[in-house]
Amino acid sequence: MAEHMDRSTSSVVLLVYDATKNHTEQELRLTINGIRMRGDIFLGGDKLIVLGVLHSFLHPMGYQMEARADSLFGTNARAMEEEVEKKTDDYFNMLQESAENCTNERVTVEVKIVAGVPTKKIVVQEAIACKAAWVILDRKLKKDLKFYLEHIPCKVALIQNSLSVDVLRRSKAINRDVLEQNFSYSVSKPVEVPFDAQHQGISKGDEAISKLGDANDDGDEDSEEEEDTVMII
Repeated sequence: MAEHMDRSTSSVVLLVYDATKNHTEQELRLTINGIRMRGDIFLGGDKLIVLGVLHSFLHPMGYQMEARADSLFGTNARAMEEEVEKKTDDYFNMLQESAENCTNERVTVEVKIVAGVPTKKIVVQEAIACKAAWVILDRKLKKDLKFYLEHIPCKVALIQNSLSVDVLRRSKAINRDVLEQNFSYSVSKPVEVPFDAQHQGISKGDEAISKLGDANDDGDEDSEEEEDTVMII
């Protein structure tokens, strides 16, 4: 409970993956379920952004290209945009069940795929831009863990090989260095939950709250709708 004392309003939880690598629906679902079950990360009204960073993509000629601003024009740019859109749809589909489960905590889910390099700077850039309260890093990103802990200004956790989540820093960092803005191309998309599933999740949440008794009546409910967003920085 003490973990939530500094969060009286809804916040963003950023769950970060290397989108260049393959991830499965089961992996995402088990990880998000683990975060939900902890009880010390999500608050009602929070938004979970599942961020995938795409540092390279397949060129139509069959070779990998880095997502660099100075090499993206014409066919290259179109290939990158198509790969970002494809990855966005892939993650969107894999997150459907997790988004429904998150309605029990009144947490909304969004997927965002960003193409750019280097990955570590894109992650920090996104964490700062969305004013994340938590950044949860996939285990495949731990090689740059020292950099993340030095530059991410909020609470930080790491996904382990078992898909459990270990908290690395429980407090916000101060006096972080300001990094130069890096080129990125991104597509974001809210993972919408069918009305019936959303209503069922809210009902279950209300039942859980009522069982706590009249002495603990602090139910907050925030909801927001977002449109698909494409951004070039």
